[in-house]
Amino acid sequence: MRSMMARMGGLVERQTSQAIAAIADRDENAAGIAADLDPQVDALERDVEAMVIRILALRSPVAGDLREVVSALKITGDMERIGDCAASIARRSLRAELLEVLLEFEQGTGGDPEVLEALLRAAAADSGSRPEPRTRALVHRTGMLLVRTTEGAARFDRALVELARDEPHFAGLVLAWLADAPQEWAAVVGPGARRTVEALGGSRPAMTVPMQAAGREHGSLRPA
Repeated sequence: MRSMMARMGGLVERQTSQAIAAIADRDENAAGIAADLDPQVDALERDVEAMVIRILALRSPVAGDLREVVSALKITGDMERIGDCAASIARRSLRAELLEVLLEFEQGTGGDPEVLEALLRAAAADSGSRPEPRTRALVHRTGMLLVRTTEGAARFDRALVELARDEPHFAGLVLAWLADAPQEWAAVVGPGARRTVEALGGSRPAMTVPMQAAGREHGSLRPA
């Protein structure tokens, strides 16, 4: 039983590393490997489960032996779920935009500010080759995750200003979004950042941000 669990752990570790490579390096071969390993992991889980059932039925283990057998079921179940997650991410990376896969993962795990900022910068850098609605959704979703903390809000504003300065195409998109839906974007873009982006774009503010609250730099949906 221990040898089967060790093999299963090795396969899941490989799945995870291949799924990471599929996303980080855009490696389609790695994505295929991660997905192909899933049936082997599932088979080993079933084998361990069958062995546990036989041990319980034939040997009636107690104390330490019983704890080891029960732990084996829990550990293999956890490993199988990790493997399923890695395989799912790898499969999706083959058919969906990698930034969207990563963003959904960050949304499910609470969001690492550094990862979210990297996603924002990648979305801006590729904005010229992606349909505008998808870029808009990526930027807005990333912003909503970041502004849940004061540090994240400041990070988002700082990165947005830098990107507007360095990426002319992206700057044009941001200016259009701010003009088209000022209240929606007030939830993620602070007034100071908005004014700076508009100044960089050579335009004047179309209107006062309506969601600004007294004594706060950001809109009411952003942290104080």
